[in-house]
Amino acid sequence: MRILYFIPNCSGGMFHYSTQLINNVSNHVSKNENKVSVIVNNCNSKLLTEDVEIEKIPINKKTLLRAHINIFSFIKNYNPDIIHFTDFHYLLAPLILYIKKYNVIITAHDVSLHPGSDTLINNLFLKIYLGMGDRIIVHGDEIKNKLLDKGFKESDVVVIPHGDYSFFKSFNNDSYESKEASKILFFGRILDYKGLDWLLRAMKIINEHYPHQKLVIAGDGNLDQYLPLISQLNEQNVEIHNYYIPDEDVYKFFETASVVVLPYIEASQSGIIPIAYSFRKPVVATKVGAIPDVVIDGKTGFLVPPKDENALAESIVTLLQNDQLRIEMGETGYRFSIENLSWGNIAKKHMDLYKNLPPR
Repeated sequence: MRILYFIPNCSGGMFHYSTQLINNVSNHVSKNENKVSVIVNNCNSKLLTEDVEIEKIPINKKTLLRAHINIFSFIKNYNPDIIHFTDFHYLLAPLILYIKKYNVIITAHDVSLHPGSDTLINNLFLKIYLGMGDRIIVHGDEIKNKLLDKGFKESDVVVIPHGDYSFFKSFNNDSYESKEASKILFFGRILDYKGLDWLLRAMKIINEHYPHQKLVIAGDGNLDQYLPLISQLNEQNVEIHNYYIPDEDVYKFFETASVVVLPYIEASQSGIIPIAYSFRKPVVATKVGAIPDVVIDGKTGFLVPPKDENALAESIVTLLQNDQLRIEMGETGYRFSIENLSWGNIAKKHMDLYKNLPPR
């Protein structure tokens, strides 16, 4: 079996997801009977193992025509049994014109657009992407049900969990002395739907009772709309790292956190949760999308309603006050990740899906 993956985006959660999936599928297959290749944008491919054949084809507006000529030529020569898109970029939309003869799998991390990106053109590209796949992989039953509501056949939608991100721990070294510092962590790109404003309101409540408690905000994105709420907090109560956090620095934020918070207004799933579990950190998150599939309320953390700063504050304080509960939830999350989110199991589920597709 010849499997061809596409990685159009070169950083962030989608890139991490793609590389970990591809590496583990490559580890899972017999090298004599299978071949795993990937077409990547002009990316740093250091996260891919040497067993994966890499074809770098720069994809941007200036190189679009040449890129598609090169992609078409590579696909024709490679003649894959499976083409799998683990993520999408609108510049790949023309591929729909020449991949119909192949079995195509797509991973849909989102099946509807988040506030702020819900435009006519973005919805058109999402519709094209969802229509490209013979099978669509999603990360939870809630997301699958949304596709069924859109008219997709149940047999065409497959639920496979998001994998763990334990590889971030490998960047730690003996010279770095980690120490939990009673910090509340909001991690990842700052976007409207992630509800940072509700966490900032919760922090105001928390600081009324715990004046020295600190919130760490780590990630790129526009903070302008949150500055009025940030200004209401004492300077010593908020620590901001408003830039893309390099892979080699991610562990520093999670090692020193007491609790990781996802105050999302809406979402499908999040890669932040597997990172938190890898570092044995409990999670406080909102009951949106498929997040309740991986945050087990009262076991690996707490689930609260979206847009409720009081519930957020109460759950965070409960964990900060109880060291034993915090440690137990962190350990339970870690075990949950090993048992349910291991890439070995996820790679096997992908291979089972590939093998059961009818030949073209």
